[in-house]
Formats: sequence, structure tokens, C-alpha cells
Amino acid sequence: MNKIPILVFCDQNFLIGLGRQGEPYQERLKGLLAGQKVRFVLSPWHWVEMARGKNPTASLALADYAESLEPLWVRERRTLQKNEVAAALFGWLGVPYTKLDPLASRAEVIADINRQPVAQVAQVTSRDFVGYLRSSPTAMDPIVRGYEENLKAVEVLRKARREGRLTPEVQQRADRELVRRSLPDYTPSGLKIDDTTKREFLGQVDLQRLPTIAAEISTSQYGWDSPRLLTHQEHIDRLHAVCALPHVDLIGSDDIELTKTIIALKSGLRFQTACPITRSRFEQLYRLEKRHRGMFLEFWSKLVQRFRPSAS
Repeated sequence: MNKIPILVFCDQNFLIGLGRQGEPYQERLKGLLAGQKVRFVLSPWHWVEMARGKNPTASLALADYAESLEPLWVRERRTLQKNEVAAALFGWLGVPYTKLDPLASRAEVIADINRQPVAQVAQVTSRDFVGYLRSSPTAMDPIVRGYEENLKAVEVLRKARREGRLTPEVQQRADRELVRRSLPDYTPSGLKIDDTTKREFLGQVDLQRLPTIAAEISTSQYGWDSPRLLTHQEHIDRLHAVCALPHVDLIGSDDIELTKTIIALKSGLRFQTACPITRSRFEQLYRLEKRHRGMFLEFWSKLVQRFRPSAS
């Protein structure tokens, strides 16, 4: 019988914390992974965070360490959303459709992002991707623009909410628009999907059956009530949460704001979502913490005996 590992999504600092531990810790961690008790999950946004690091050597070393954990990768947000909407639409129509697994290999995720066959990017490593983002003067431009556009949109929405213009009806139309933009234009067999079919589908779709879209909507609404705008790092953390929440068991993070966000979102979603876990609690749960005091005292005693001056 195959073991089903617990899926643990690591935020960036959780991943860095794992990598800073010594060799005995790494050996215990490798044993944990080899025993299929745990499988780590990362996101394409980890590459962005690595590339934004101040120290290029540390960025590339972290990319190598991430690879050494042999993680699964959660697909990019829009890929997940389009996949969910297509599955819901074709299920409603009674059309056979093979839904993509939301967790994939590194090569499959890079292929999604670059719209290339998996075979063409199979040899591209995390180090390659991070190195490209760091070295290309324009590679990060779309990401920066996306963050800036998000800040502007949040300001507009907060103002509309204060002025009473963001009514439940307006919000519902906006939510349906997010689904509409994720609809496919053709069936898997190549038949054109007409506008009437799309409208009828949008009129009855349950957003809670579209986990990544539901998580994004809930995340956005939660952000409207915040007294301040998100930093770039917090924006990336929210994108992590949107992609990971519906698809993993635990989200490893010591970030208080991210943990508060995850807990707040869980209450408004009608499907199973990940629970937050700190690194220290993760280490206790899987016995990765440092050896207990008794073992330390035993080691120290042997060391003292070894180097104690002999009697003359």
C-alpha cells in the first residue's frame, strides 16, 4: 500500500530556515522525505522571491536547496483558475474533460508559464530560472507592474466600498467576471462554445466549486478591510495563499500576517483548506528539533572525558 505524504507548502522564510540547519538536521529531513511522510510544495513565486534577494550567491544557493528537497510545484494561479472553470463548465455540459493536477513537476510548471512543451524546458532548473530573473533587466517588469496595478485596484475598491458603491450586486458581477475571463472558447474536441452557453453557465455556477477563484475572491475581500496597502512581499504572500490553500495540507510559515490571513480565509470557504504551521511546530511534529538535553549532556560528558588531562 502506497503511503500518502502530508503536503506542506513552504513560504520563503520557512524554506530559508530549513536550509540553514546543519548536516544532522538535513539527514533527518531527508529521511522524513524518503519515508514519504511529508512532501514539500513550492510555487513559481518562490523563484521571484529568490531573484529579489540582495545576495546573488545566496539566491542561487537557495534555488539549489529547494531542488534538493524534490518538491512538487503548485501551478501558476491563472492556470489553476482556467483549469477549474473548464472542468466545471464541461462537467455541466456533460463533455469529457481531463482536469490537470494542480500540483506538478518543475518542468510542467515552467512549460505552463512559457507556453512551451514540457520536453523543451525539462532541463531548466530553479537555478536557471532564478539566474534569468536576476540577470535580465526586463524579466521582473511584468511582476512589478502587476503589483502596482493591484495597489491601484485596491485603492479604487476601498473608495467604492466607503462610498457605498461596492454593493453585493456589484461585487457579484465582478466575481462572475473573474470566472468569465477564465472560460475556454472551445471544447476539448474543438467545438466553439457560444456566448449563450457561457451566460447560462455563469448564471448557475457555484464559486465555492472553483477553489482557486474562491480563495482569490476571499483574499481580495479580506484585503479591502486592511487599514494599509500591502507591501510587495505581502502581495506575493497572498498569491502564495491563493494558489496553495485549496491544494495542500499545511502551509509552513512564521509570518504572523500571513497566518492571520489564512485563518481568516478558512472561515469563509466551504471546502477543505490548508492549516498554517510554524517551523518550530513542524520540527516538533516530525521530530526534527535538536537532540534533547539528555543526549546533549551525554555528548558533553564524553567530550570532557576525552580531553581531560591524564594524571601524572
